This record gives sequence, C-alpha cells and structure tokens, in this order.
Amino acid sequence: MTSRIVRRLLLVGSTLALITMPAVARAQEATVNGTVTDSTGGVLPGVTIKAVNAASGNSFESVTDARGAYLLAVRIGLYQITATLTGFGTVSRNLELQVGQTTVVNLRMSLSAVQESVTVTGEAPLIETSTSSVAGNIDPRQGPVAAERDLHATQRLRRFADSPGGHAAPAAFQDGVPSGS
Repeated sequence: MTSRIVRRLLLVGSTLALITMPAVARAQEATVNGTVTDSTGGVLPGVTIKAVNAASGNSFESVTDARGAYLLAVRIGLYQITATLTGFGTVSRNLELQVGQTTVVNLRMSLSAVQESVTVTGEAPLIETSTSSVAGNIDPRQGPVAAERDLHATQRLRRFADSPGGHAAPAAFQDGVPSGS
C-alpha cells in the first residue's frame, strides 16, 4: 500500500515538474519584435535580423515576413540587434533586455551604394559600318518588276558614284548595269 502511494506521489511530482519547467525557463526570456521599413516607409520582407548577446556571444536570428515584421525570443542581457538585406545598408541598435520584457524595435533601412552590372554579348552587327557598299539579291520568282526596280537603283548608284565627291563605281558595273547581266 505504501509503495502504491509513493508511486502516485512520484508520478504527480514529476508531472508538475514537467509542466512548470517551461515556465521557469521562460522566466529568463525577453522578446524583441518590430517592423523593418525602407526610407520611404515601405515594409521590407526577407530582412535578416540578428541579436547577439554581448556577454555570452549567443546569437538569435529571425527573418521578416511579408509585412516586414519580425519576432525574437532571447535570454536577458545586453544585445546588439542587426538588420541586413542585399541592396540596403546594415542597421544596428544596442539594447538591454530585462526578465519578461517585450521590446519593440522598429528599424528603417536605407539603400546602399547602387551597384550595376552590365553584360554585353558580341553578335554580328545588322549594319556593316566599316565599308560602304550596296548589295542585293533578286529572286527570279519576284518577276520582271523587281528586276527593273533593281536596275533603276543600280543606275542611280552609278550616277552618284560618278558625281563630284562620289566614289568610283565598283568594277562589277559597266554602263550602270551589273556586269554578267
């Protein structure tokens, strides 16, 4: 009978210990929360918030949600809170947290120096700028109208080439008509 009572007392005692243990552990915790915005007041999601305890070096991290909000549960002590996000300057705040304290630390980040990256790919130019020549193809399927139009264009080119300041016509032209025609 006494062993049965002892077992029940041990069971009740261990159950109470397990239930109250998280409350005892939380007695040394504090909470830091806030919102991270840019210089215009817009919220910044994806900002990494890091709290480093000055005495122990322990660090706690959080990332802001879509509303720019964050929440850190930390131990009591003196902390440096740092916010980092690519493209923005790092922001830091120092604060001391007491037992059970909830502190709101809203942070405002500014753009860092603008960094641009330009990628250039080399391709053949659409217009050849190193020489001055005119060329064209006449497809026999285009008919006699296209051939006549090309002949008139060739004659105008020849007149230009023969004018003062113009360049001599290519040797492939004879009397304003392409040779071999």
